[in-house]
Amino acid sequence: METLETEHQNTEHVELVISCTPGLEGLLEDEIRELCPEISKLQKAHSSIRLEVTPDELTTLVVMSRISSRMHIPIREFSAKNPAMLYDQVRRIDWASYLRTEDTFRIQGRGQITDVSMNFAVLKIKDGICDEIKKQGFDRPNVDRKNPDISLTAFFTQDRCELLLDLSTDALHRRGYGEKRGLAPLRENRAAALIRFAKMNFGPEIFDGPIVDPFCGSGTLILEALLYKAGAPARVHNPVPVGFAKACPSLNALANKKATKAKMAADIYFEEREGDTLAYAYDIDPEVLDAAGVSIQRARLSKYVKVKKADARDLKHPGAFIVCNPPWGDRLDNEEASQLLSDFGHTVKHKCAPAKIAMALGQGLSKRMGFRPSHRQEVENGADKMDFCLYEVYEGSRKES
Repeated sequence: METLETEHQNTEHVELVISCTPGLEGLLEDEIRELCPEISKLQKAHSSIRLEVTPDELTTLVVMSRISSRMHIPIREFSAKNPAMLYDQVRRIDWASYLRTEDTFRIQGRGQITDVSMNFAVLKIKDGICDEIKKQGFDRPNVDRKNPDISLTAFFTQDRCELLLDLSTDALHRRGYGEKRGLAPLRENRAAALIRFAKMNFGPEIFDGPIVDPFCGSGTLILEALLYKAGAPARVHNPVPVGFAKACPSLNALANKKATKAKMAADIYFEEREGDTLAYAYDIDPEVLDAAGVSIQRARLSKYVKVKKADARDLKHPGAFIVCNPPWGDRLDNEEASQLLSDFGHTVKHKCAPAKIAMALGQGLSKRMGFRPSHRQEVENGADKMDFCLYEVYEGSRKES
């Protein structure tokens, strides 16, 4: 039976769709252009970017992109005005090029569909796939919704459907270090986006001194900052996403080679800084600090990060890059969050200047620091929305803007 490599990998370019959290499209584009500067065909849409990549660029993005939520290779787009048309169009695809009999698969429905439920539409797609494979003389593959070999996405817009092959069977934000989580953690790809937002606007010099998180939670922001600066693969464990070998068998060796090279470069970066404290993780909650310690240990960075119980309102780190996701929303009501930010703003002005600060805040809280952010970016966060906010505090009498 043929595989995807005969369908796509023998071509010079592959169409790729990368999805991200709404609001992060511009930061994702910046990351893509940093990783693959030769890319010319790139089109942004709501929560996604569609582009053409070479196999070399595809493997680079798969291994190194920290902001992506998922990556897909489009299979086919077609009109799907009713279940019968949907089933018929699915039957026109050579599924033996994508699925072996021994493979398990999963279909995830996304977008909006009219007249029928998403579950029914997904069922019709599954029937079409299995019936077409049986017609070609092969046994039908089995469905596995939790741990499939191949994952497919059906994206519906009005009366159309696009079927896409997922390049990972798991969400790409799962790095492998965050086994123990604090309350309302910031997802790793959003944390990576906040770091990039700060670098784009403050410059790369934010990494020259120590990185400080006074509300460290599970340690995600510090880890994303350190691993990005070191040029490490996006995922600490399984740097080539699970499922990539099945989706792109001819590119798996290249992806693993790039992951190994990036990991070696990151190891050298940290070895050269042996004995240095690169980051400080503070929190007042011992359980949260325990979670941070576990994450930092799993990322093998315990030697470079000091974890300590401390109140953010007592912070004293002049010249540091401060990055944090203070309590708000489910963790702290609006009035308490406002007071905490006011106190913290007073602290950084009087005890941490000069300082550059990057924060993830609930919408409406950006001015509670007592001074306006120099840059602000709206980002979706599940059912809520939040802002990425950058603040700059100066020494002496210069006014913050």
